Amino acid sequence: MDKKKIEEEIKINRFKLEEECEIQPSLYFEYSRRLSEMKSKRDKLNEGISYRSAVIELEFRTDPYRFISSDVKVTEGVVKSFLESNLELKRMRSELMEVLEELNELDSVCRSLEHRKSMLNDLVTLYLNNYYSDPSGRYSKVDEIQSGVREKLNKKKEE
Repeated sequence: MDKKKIEEEIKINRFKLEEECEIQPSLYFEYSRRLSEMKSKRDKLNEGISYRSAVIELEFRTDPYRFISSDVKVTEGVVKSFLESNLELKRMRSELMEVLEELNELDSVCRSLEHRKSMLNDLVTLYLNNYYSDPSGRYSKVDEIQSGVREKLNKKKEE
């Protein structure tokens, strides 16, 4: 996964809220679809590992001395060690670890996109409530200055 690209896609340009709101569903769909594919791949790999492990264990238990020296006593520990050292199973577990890493990254991206959606909602609300508009109110800066000058003059008269 291209982390720089993801970071750019997650960023929000508050000056282009309309465009950001339009692309949000597509972004979320793309990454959630990829997350779903990774979950499926993970499940298939887990199933494949379980199946191959069972087949290899059955072969080993049927004729253990085909795989190990005849002076080694076959125990559960030996069977477990044989399965853990099997190259085919090691390769499959390694592939599973890579899939799990990508799955976790995609899950993080999806959660970030959910947060992005929430932030877009907040920014739109702020925009609709004129948060980014020019300040307005009953008093202007000139009124404030005049009021301050009047107060100072009144204090001088009292003295």
